[in-house]
Parts: sequence; C-alpha cells; structure tokens
Amino acid sequence: MHGGSIEAHSGGIGKGATFTVRLPIPDLTPPESSKSPDSFFVLEPSGLKRRILVADDNRDVVESFQMMLRMLGHEVQTALDGLEAIEKAEHFRPDVIVLDVGMPMLDGYETATRIRQLPWGRDVVLIAVTGWGNEKDKLKSAAAGFNVHLVKPVDATSILEALDQMDQARAGEANG
Repeated sequence: MHGGSIEAHSGGIGKGATFTVRLPIPDLTPPESSKSPDSFFVLEPSGLKRRILVADDNRDVVESFQMMLRMLGHEVQTALDGLEAIEKAEHFRPDVIVLDVGMPMLDGYETATRIRQLPWGRDVVLIAVTGWGNEKDKLKSAAAGFNVHLVKPVDATSILEALDQMDQARAGEANG
C-alpha cells in the first residue's frame, strides 16, 4: 500500500534472520490542494533549522530520531553513549543535545554536567529523555544542567514542540 517491500533471509535454524523493510520517503511538501483541515497528518519542515545531537544507547532510537528530524529539515548527528556525545558535540557544535539519562559509560546527568563546564556547552539546549518523571527526577535533571525534561515515550515532534515552547518563552521575556 505504501509502495515498499519486505524481505526475510535466514541461513537456517539457529543462524539468525535478517528482515529488511523498505518504504519510500514521502514528499514532505504536499500540493496546496491537499493542505486541508481534514488532512490526517502532514509532515512539514519547520522554519527554524537546528543542529541536533541525539545520544541514546539504543541504536534504533537514535536512527529513528535522526531520520525524522532530518525529514523535518534539521542537521542531525548521533551518539551511543555519553562519552561519544561529548566528543561529537565538540566538533559538531549542536544547538540542541538530546540525552538519554540511562546511557552506559557516562549517564545523561554526568554528560550534561560535563557539557555545561565547556565554553561551547554553556548555551546549548540540553534535553533529558528518561522513563522517570516525578518532581525529584526533574530537579535532578535541572541540577545537572538540562533545560528540558521529557518522559518516555518521546518522539521527534515532542522534542521540537519543547524547543518551540522554549523559543516562545524566550521571545516573551525579550518583549516584556
């Protein structure tokens, strides 16, 4: 129905299997006639383009975030642990860093703390992504230097909505 394909390959019992799903990337700029209030869902690139680093120890998570954020017009890099996140951020200089709190090697809290100590890391927006969402957890995120605390499940649009809310709050502070 989507114009894609599914393939499965295996070397036999006990040798594992590979499943490949191919789906075409949709045209993100639909014709004017299809932009009606009745449209179910339309992905539209946002006007503000950001450099975003996504760090999570789950490869599927970082790949799906990367794909969605790129489709929305953002420049994205990924890391699979806190140490790699700091190293990549040093060179990439993102506007936003999304950190899973429960990463190996260096958890999100320590990663955020170290980033905030670097000259380039003082103004970057840090977003914590975690399964914990009580007040104590939010205070711990803030103490580590996070600007935003999001509770899983989180998708790319949740991150962008949080960034838009921060932008609106900053604009409101600047205007009044």
